[in-house]
Amino acid sequence: MVHHYVQNYYGELIILLGKAIFCVPPENSTLLARYFYLRGFMNTLCSKRLDALSDFQNLYKTDMEIFPTDLVKALVDSLQKDERSQADQRPELKRLIFKVKTDNEMVLVQADDHVKKFHLPKTHMLQEDFVKRIQESGIVKDVATIHRLFEALTVGQQKQIDPEVFRVFYTFWKETEVEAQDVHLPAEVIEHLDNNECVYKLSCSVKTNQGVGKIAMTQKRLFLLTDGRPGFIEITKFRDIKVWLLYV
Repeated sequence: MVHHYVQNYYGELIILLGKAIFCVPPENSTLLARYFYLRGFMNTLCSKRLDALSDFQNLYKTDMEIFPTDLVKALVDSLQKDERSQADQRPELKRLIFKVKTDNEMVLVQADDHVKKFHLPKTHMLQEDFVKRIQESGIVKDVATIHRLFEALTVGQQKQIDPEVFRVFYTFWKETEVEAQDVHLPAEVIEHLDNNECVYKLSCSVKTNQGVGKIAMTQKRLFLLTDGRPGFIEITKFRDIKVWLLYV
């Protein structure tokens, strides 16, 4: 009897949180993230695992800093066969499940074999601190590339990165990284790429003077993935691109 009342109470909270989420403006990401976290937790207590994962997926896109990695892993591991089938039919949940299964989110193994937990910055960053943060996040290690990214994110502004700008960039990057796992390349193409290099964006088919294909972007280069018989035609490496900034 007590369990019944408790479940009803949780159900009412879920409804109230749903109404609150609906009323929060999208730009108030901090409050929205807290609501997604709470509703996801309540759905977990009610054994509504798919609803909980959906909330945590929205949280993942809103505020990575409070993403409950261990809880999400436990939810994924506890999915029943029919729940897993339903999740596989929902692209956003499929990507989330793939992510927690293959990556210990935001935990990076450093060269000295110590494990360091990455935290999103809370203060403005000058270039030196930005380089450190990007390297710790695992996005890229090359300093020259990070310097170009710093310039791109600070065009027309003071030469420092706002923590909210970093959060938006980092969240978008992580989402793109997960989506990249859905791109499967033939062996003939993979052999042209470096270790750990993967396609982050793939265009629609385009006609070029090299034939018809799709333009692919990895973290290091652009190349043409030709249609028909799979082929690799490199367009350029990012390190060879010179960025010209125009100040008005």
